[in-house]
Amino acid sequence: MEDSRAYLDENDPTLKSSQVNTLEPVQLYITYKGIGEYLDSVTVGRVTLDHGSRRLMGRTRFRNATNSFEGALIDAYWSGWHVRGFYLLPLKRFPLDSASIDDNERAFDRSYSNQKFYGVYAESEDNAWKIHSYWLKESDSEELATKNRDLFTLSVDYSKSFLKSWKYNIEAIGQTGQARQSASTSDIDNKDVTAWMIHSHIGKQINESTFVRAEIDAASGDDDNTDNAIRAFDSLYGLRRFDFGPTDVYQTFPRSNILAPGLRGVTKLNNANTIMLGYKGLWLQKVAEGQEGFLGHQVEFRWRYQASAPLRLELGGAYLAKGEALETGAYPDNSMYAYTGFMYSF
Repeated sequence: MEDSRAYLDENDPTLKSSQVNTLEPVQLYITYKGIGEYLDSVTVGRVTLDHGSRRLMGRTRFRNATNSFEGALIDAYWSGWHVRGFYLLPLKRFPLDSASIDDNERAFDRSYSNQKFYGVYAESEDNAWKIHSYWLKESDSEELATKNRDLFTLSVDYSKSFLKSWKYNIEAIGQTGQARQSASTSDIDNKDVTAWMIHSHIGKQINESTFVRAEIDAASGDDDNTDNAIRAFDSLYGLRRFDFGPTDVYQTFPRSNILAPGLRGVTKLNNANTIMLGYKGLWLQKVAEGQEGFLGHQVEFRWRYQASAPLRLELGGAYLAKGEALETGAYPDNSMYAYTGFMYSF
């Protein structure tokens, strides 16, 4: 069960169901395990999922509301690979209107048969290779307006440790299919989709307590909505907090039309205290003629304190010094965001 609410927001027009989802059973399923030599388990019901890097499919950790799905999963082991096949219907979070969300009103989430998400996820036994393949098929109905996405997405993720204290990772994702530019009922033009995303980092354990890495994120963008193609990357049900900073009310950058090199360091001061510092330079990957492409410099901070075995406290935030591409927008001033949180495990 999960109960996500927002208070003291002063009728914030940006408040959405991703922040408010009142008293919802986000998971309710049955699993049958130990079926055979190759077949590990079968799961049926309502689930949340983490796959690999979580850039295409992941449980939320920072944002209030959680992505849930209804359907079936089959987990197997074959030739040194852990393999999962799945057929799911994504849940739509309710209510949808701003007034009900602002009042923290309750309504059960539900799925629709005209929106399907299925595929195969495979992971090598040594965790070096992770392969994602996803099909998303949706169409409009009287109850659900969609972008009519018919997308196939393939990800290959490889990690390697070398020279004792160095680690390297690269994830390359390609996406193809058809979609519409918007979910508006007046938009009936199906466009060809060709998009991509790349993440890579290389890091080193510089001493017993500190790990530092250089990283880069890039995703294709689209500077022309009037042509017959869509080149903006769709991250499906993935997360972005661990690459682009805090989400939720900070409204971090989408994993689309972005080029973002950066540095990140994590230091474990002692058994109780851990500090993370991060920097990102941010550019648009595709810029319309005559427009600016530099989005700004972002600095991120997070401190975690393990007060006791079950209780962890957290303090963090981000500062964005906006570049020319954002200085002409609705909110041209630099952004500063801070948060506190705690987690009690039992």
